[in-house]
Amino acid sequence: MRKGLGLFFIGTGCIAAIMASLLWLWHSSRAQLEGQLAAEGLSAKVIISRDAQGLPFIQAESDADLAFALGFLHGQEYFFSMDLGRRLAAGELSAMVGPAALDMDKDHRLHRFRQRARQSILAMEPDLALRFQQYSLGVNQGLSALSRPPAEYSLLRIKPEPWRAEDSLLMIYSMYLDLQPSRADHLQAHELLRAQLPREWYEFISQDQGQFNTLLTGDEPISLAPMPKQALADFGLRSQSPWYQPLPEIGSNNFVLGPELTGSHAMLGGDMHLSIGMPNLWYRASWQVGQRPIVAGITLPGAPALVAGSNGHLSWAFTNSYGAYQRLLDFQPLSHGRYRFGQQEYSFNTHHELIEVKGQPAQLLSIEESHLGPVIQTELGPRILQWTAHHPWGMNANLVRFEQATSLQQLLALAPSLGIPQQSMLAADRQGNILWTLAGPLPPTPEPDGRWPAPREQHPHVLNPPAGYLLSANQRLFAKEQNPLGQSNSSFAVRAWQLEQGIKELTTGSDASISSDQAFALMLDSRAPHLQVYLQQIQQLIDRPMDPDWPELAQVTQALANQPLVAAEADSLSYPLIRFYRDQLMTHALQPLADTLSPHNWATSQLNASLPYALERLTQAEPEHLLPSTFASWQELKWHALQQAFAQAAPKGQLLPWGEHNRSRFQHPLSSALPLLSPLLDSPAVPQSGDRDVPRVMRPDFGASQRMLLIPGQSDQSLYHAPGGQSGHPRSPFYRTGLNDFHQGLPRPLLPENSRWQLVLTPLENH
Repeated sequence: MRKGLGLFFIGTGCIAAIMASLLWLWHSSRAQLEGQLAAEGLSAKVIISRDAQGLPFIQAESDADLAFALGFLHGQEYFFSMDLGRRLAAGELSAMVGPAALDMDKDHRLHRFRQRARQSILAMEPDLALRFQQYSLGVNQGLSALSRPPAEYSLLRIKPEPWRAEDSLLMIYSMYLDLQPSRADHLQAHELLRAQLPREWYEFISQDQGQFNTLLTGDEPISLAPMPKQALADFGLRSQSPWYQPLPEIGSNNFVLGPELTGSHAMLGGDMHLSIGMPNLWYRASWQVGQRPIVAGITLPGAPALVAGSNGHLSWAFTNSYGAYQRLLDFQPLSHGRYRFGQQEYSFNTHHELIEVKGQPAQLLSIEESHLGPVIQTELGPRILQWTAHHPWGMNANLVRFEQATSLQQLLALAPSLGIPQQSMLAADRQGNILWTLAGPLPPTPEPDGRWPAPREQHPHVLNPPAGYLLSANQRLFAKEQNPLGQSNSSFAVRAWQLEQGIKELTTGSDASISSDQAFALMLDSRAPHLQVYLQQIQQLIDRPMDPDWPELAQVTQALANQPLVAAEADSLSYPLIRFYRDQLMTHALQPLADTLSPHNWATSQLNASLPYALERLTQAEPEHLLPSTFASWQELKWHALQQAFAQAAPKGQLLPWGEHNRSRFQHPLSSALPLLSPLLDSPAVPQSGDRDVPRVMRPDFGASQRMLLIPGQSDQSLYHAPGGQSGHPRSPFYRTGLNDFHQGLPRPLLPENSRWQLVLTPLENH
């Protein structure tokens, strides 16, 4: 959601004066922590207590008053981040930052999310509509109660606009944009690859079956695609510049353990991987309405709901789901605003969107929308984009209903009705039952005219499996031929496999049971079993080196000495060498793909689940006819890859530990435009363990946005871990709280500790 936003902010004037001014402005706009405040819209007194880390506990007498109080907190602590989120989803960033955001606005305005959000608000059930209205009221009063607006607005020379109920739905649409490509990139990529590559090559590089496949139910026989019989060079493709640049995947790790594995209660580990910046994306909160059980977990600033956590009876958490939630459809353009789809003719609806641009005239964007969705331009021609996000049932506030559910059956009944980006949900109850299901709309079989009717009312699910655990790490969850979610672009399955192996290791032996500390540690596992084969290849290379006089050979040999397992630990000298060797192999062994893939930056990221399997097969079998012509032998190619990997791992001639290649880079959106503000706005750069394909997903600006270990009915024993604190204000004492614990892998209690401050909100009419 926030990636690249900082490029839009341009600083002017004397930087010293700007910094001094910002320090004063930020200090004067800090949230109110204690005292009493009269608030318009409350029906009864609300008490907000905070502990030393700024973690709030809200006591309210009604859901409407709770929504107001949560909005008040979000408005005081996170308004600027919320403003960016709503503008990003609506395609309205240019009005804030100028023409630098215009291309992004055009891309997002295509989906007309603001109009869809307004329609969804009007269609809401009365109790949910009231919650959103009260939340908006709380946000605006929280903002107005600050001594000054957040300093970012002074820097940008604009005034913050009031929060509206529809803006909260735009925050959910921003998650659609974060979790699902807005132009169906994976579908475009595979359509392009099928058109450009020989069939045998497309099947070889796109097959996602291998030794790490981990399914929810049963097994899947591995029937490997044949090794290609012809080299790509025979088809006229030529090697060009290096093309392989693995991108971070949108993903998460979840697992749930039944009491037969823990010896007591169910435990749920939830670990969402997203872009990481400052402030942290999530706002942790807990509350009690009347005498109902305490609710605790994470909220998304801008939305009045618990995203994931516990409600006293149940715990739930999500990972991103991959399925057939988008379609790219061919059509025949006709004259006079008409088109043919199938055997029928239709008329386009043309929508005219005015995009405000700061400092420049507004721009008019015309959008052609078919009966199935908007028309987008692709490299293979115009296509209709059909997306569940565009449907009325793709957006609603039903997630709020989770807070008062008391059984897994209620969650199971609610899950199909959620209007959110489709999620793989794991849940558990205090009795020890565990559940997997899909949350969000699952499109049914299209009608003859291509339309999706109402989504399915029952979703696939797994309840209390014999193994006693369930897990989801963005892998394909079902066998390909019987996948109820449809075919899509899942992630490389090794993270799920590694979590499963970790669970099995902990339960080996008749008396073995998993403690909460051990369960949390599963999320911090940095072992990389998928790289073992490349460790072995390097060891074989240095046992019989092609160039015994290579000066760096001694360093390589020493780094790999007594190296039984590959692990992405911050202090490891061997891990960067092995990891970069694999990447260099990918570049050189599959170099002939460059002509097809390199012009399309998004294409390689759509093969994350399959290319690792193709590379391993290729470099193990070493087929002579598939050796790139730039090398005389596979041995020479591998030796070259090793030398290139060393140069990458040792930029000054000495191997650096992995943490130096993987330093954190958690930035505020302003700091990339004003680097001198970095000490004020950003997190310090810290060497990190973890990588993209291990359970401990951690890259410089991407990874675990939060980790929770939830024990249903025992929130006081549950754990929390996140890269940042409870405030978006850089001068707040809570802006960076928790960062040191995060880097050290030390979780904190989910619930607030001893109360340090108390703020009482009272109805205005009482004063």
